[in-house]
Amino acid sequence: ENKPAHGLLVAADEQHADMIVVGARGIGPLESVLVGSVSRAVAQHAPIPVLVVRSSVASNLDPLRLLMACDGTDASRLAGHVLNQLHWPETTEGRIVTVLESRIVGQVPAWLEEQARESDTDLMAKAWAEEHDEQRRAQRETLREFCRDNLPGFFQQQQPIVRDGHPAEQILKVISEEKANVAVCGARSHTLWHQLLMGSTSQHLLSHAPCSVLLVRQHEKP
Repeated sequence: ENKPAHGLLVAADEQHADMIVVGARGIGPLESVLVGSVSRAVAQHAPIPVLVVRSSVASNLDPLRLLMACDGTDASRLAGHVLNQLHWPETTEGRIVTVLESRIVGQVPAWLEEQARESDTDLMAKAWAEEHDEQRRAQRETLREFCRDNLPGFFQQQQPIVRDGHPAEQILKVISEEKANVAVCGARSHTLWHQLLMGSTSQHLLSHAPCSVLLVRQHEKP
């Protein structure tokens, strides 16, 4: 008899639940994308993993496709622990993705573009590109080790994905490209102020991912 979000949290606590499953229901023309207020509130405040489910256009014959967003933190390892506790269909496919935030923000100023034509600057740019490529290779190897140590075996069957740019935007692109049914994301606990800002990658995915989202917070005890 409580307000919906509070009632779900109370019920989960009383039943010693390991996970809360809610349907996403937005309002208005963006209903298929935006998450409803109850689902959002539960995902923000639940001390256990929350699966926000969106309807899928995939047929029952298609494999279940999971996309794990990983930043190498304890929150990601905890999300992997939750995935290992669940049972998955034999045909389930899994990929892991991480995003290297770009050092270049906005347009290049004219003075820098002119300077970039100089030979010394060109050599510096080449050196930076080589360093960046090496960073991407190292990150892929780190993700392979993460898959072996933390995720179900089906995540090891495909190469990790490393992208450049804004984390939430790039992850959403990969979700679309891979036709993922479920996006998995670990989330670090934030203060109330950070929750109100809704600025984190996990909150952005929760609000805008076209697929179901499994959100696992670092303080949770699965």
